[in-house]
Amino acid sequence: MLRTGPRDRFVGRVHPFQPAMPDPSARRVGNMAPLPDRADVVVIGGGLAGVSAVYHLARAGVDVILLEASEVAGGATAAAAGVLGPPLRQPFDETVRFYGEEAALSAWNFALTSTRGLADTLEEAGLSDAVALDGTGFRVVGGADDLDRLHTTFEALSAAGLDPTWLEGAGRFPWGYRMAGAGALDPVAATRALSTLAGTLGARVDEGTAVESVAAVGSDLKVTTNRGALSAEVVVYATHTASRRFSNFLGHEIVPMLGQALVTEPLDPIGSGGWSTHMNMNRWRQDPDGRVWLTGWRWASWERAYWKNRAEVDDVVQRELRLWFEGAFPDLGPLPIEREWGGVYGWTADGLPMAGPLPGSPREMVVGGFSGGGLSFAFDCGRTVAAVIAGSPMPSGSELMAPRRFA
Repeated sequence: MLRTGPRDRFVGRVHPFQPAMPDPSARRVGNMAPLPDRADVVVIGGGLAGVSAVYHLARAGVDVILLEASEVAGGATAAAAGVLGPPLRQPFDETVRFYGEEAALSAWNFALTSTRGLADTLEEAGLSDAVALDGTGFRVVGGADDLDRLHTTFEALSAAGLDPTWLEGAGRFPWGYRMAGAGALDPVAATRALSTLAGTLGARVDEGTAVESVAAVGSDLKVTTNRGALSAEVVVYATHTASRRFSNFLGHEIVPMLGQALVTEPLDPIGSGGWSTHMNMNRWRQDPDGRVWLTGWRWASWERAYWKNRAEVDDVVQRELRLWFEGAFPDLGPLPIEREWGGVYGWTADGLPMAGPLPGSPREMVVGGFSGGGLSFAFDCGRTVAAVIAGSPMPSGSELMAPRRFA
């Protein structure tokens, strides 16, 4: 029997006299009617990846239900800062050495196509403003110490035909490059909007439904929840690090990592789109209200992040993030922090996500292990799983995401 673990959550710390997160019950978008006896596909987990899988399955006419323990976009998706950009964290020339030229380019294009697909879907539905979609590009910038590294990466991207634009300006980060086709958005609003679109296509979304176990019963999979049980032909695990609890395979191949993020009170404009420094390790965006959403990978303190499965605020890293950003934008003065939080992310050995059937169990699918790049990969990883199930054309590059590569 395969069992779920505790649901993923981010843990926030609200500063004195600052507003807390909205009451989750006020954000519910799902169905709370009695569970059906059966669905063709059950997707477990209501983050962006799970919702994308449901959306694409519904578009293909598949009978699908999403089960979310809490609220849609209430877990790892809510912990993201909302920057859309190629998530491969190494400089591109090093990425080529690691994966090989063909695979590196394929993975990069997969992420770009995924972000464009998500943006186009929301824009075509007239939801750009509702999700704070900003498609003005993704920028990697740095100072004098970073110039050689940035220029080498820019040349590698150019040689691969990815068409970056070189940037030169003033301030703390006067050099860098810009990639089109990406930017920023509100990840919670975007995921909830996509969930609503899936509902209009016939998908069912049930919040407050915690899966307790999944077990093979004859030719079906029995999914037992806190609200009853139902049978399915296929189950998709989209519960981020909790997916490790479903099988020994996922337990070995998805490692939990702890990241940190914060959001400020409204500030003067500092730039549109998505931004990063330290070769894509620290990221930020500014929303239409002026709030800056900032996240930083533990690039200087891996031991504080590795195998941390409890979402918590790390005072040391939060201080580093604040001081680094204040040093980068001294005219802003001390940052007026509205909220700071920690989030747990699943990492794989090669830094690429998993999307497809579990080895040896073709009726169990996984979409997860995003290695910190979930917002960029999730939409087309969900589409990949849906294509496997529905027999639709597979997204280009999806073979790199197959879980069997670790078998």
